[in-house]
Amino acid sequence: MPNRFLLLWDKFIWSIEKTARICKGFSSKFFYTVATLVICCTVVSFLGKDSLDTIKFLKSAYYETIVAKWPEFVEFLSAPVGKLLFSILAVLLFICFLLRKFYRPFALLIAHSTMGHDLSTLDKSVGKAFWFKRKEVGCQLPSRDAPSEQIVEAIQSQDTAFSEIKQKNWRSTIFYYGVAHTPLIFRLGYQFGQTAKVRFLHRFRPNGVAQNFTELPKIDNDRLAKLNRQIKRDITGHSKELLVVISTSYQVIEENLLAIDPNKEMYRYWVQIDEEDNGVDFFNSYHKIHSYADSFEADIEQIVRKWNLQTVHIVISSSVPFTFYLGQLMNNNQFNKIIVYHYDHTRFTWGIDIMESDPEKAIIWAKALATK
Repeated sequence: MPNRFLLLWDKFIWSIEKTARICKGFSSKFFYTVATLVICCTVVSFLGKDSLDTIKFLKSAYYETIVAKWPEFVEFLSAPVGKLLFSILAVLLFICFLLRKFYRPFALLIAHSTMGHDLSTLDKSVGKAFWFKRKEVGCQLPSRDAPSEQIVEAIQSQDTAFSEIKQKNWRSTIFYYGVAHTPLIFRLGYQFGQTAKVRFLHRFRPNGVAQNFTELPKIDNDRLAKLNRQIKRDITGHSKELLVVISTSYQVIEENLLAIDPNKEMYRYWVQIDEEDNGVDFFNSYHKIHSYADSFEADIEQIVRKWNLQTVHIVISSSVPFTFYLGQLMNNNQFNKIIVYHYDHTRFTWGIDIMESDPEKAIIWAKALATK
């Protein structure tokens, strides 16, 4: 279990987040002008009106203007009420100064890598906004022709990392980002489940040029891509399996699916982006990811319930944040079995049984499905 004191400390830090935001919202010119005036008044309150003459660097035109128009102000400052008032103001300004300079909430940063990509290039605005505890998840796994031993090792490593996070993490804010195999991304999202409020970093690729990882915006102004949804029912009515195809980055063609459904017997739920939008980071905001993923999951759940389907096979060509979030959504006790597949250079070769806790039993080879 996470340390109780640290949990309370994290809660306290977040409880003052609004106050810190207000303090940081003041312009530097306004804040330091008010601070200088209060310091001058506080010095006069305790050291006398002539004390400012000996402190050459401490000057406030506003203080001098107030004294010139209201000479009795100096006597007010020397009175007990004046001393108390400006002592409180000085303390509040000092606290505000500390919040402006040093306040950052704590956050867990999950860096998920199984393909050897550099995940160190965070946008500066992200690094300055939080005190991050970085947690590396994953191990090197070939994208092509990965042997079962290495897949098992990758699953074990990831499951162990998640267990450590669950046991030790006390930070209420969690960020996730990375470049990893689709089944592993989905599995980690599923493990976190719907109750975990995970925030996402993403590397946008305008004109094919990789950027630093930065947090997704809440909304975006990009035009909506055209998504075609199709639901194909098994004509014989014998199948108890559903094949879900979600391709919003690159199109998936029918031929690629034969390794999973060689006789085309499964029910199909197919979401395909228009060809003209191939290669575009379509899910580039929280709003798009949440709204579309919620809609897709509701469709899948309805299909499974309507025809009493037992196994859901999923292939995804989409962004890492979308894949992770869909995994979170589908942890809802509505599905008996979920298998998510890896695309291995023109073919789907292996997948992971998302609910299977034993890494060796969790591996599903697509070629085995084709020959059963």
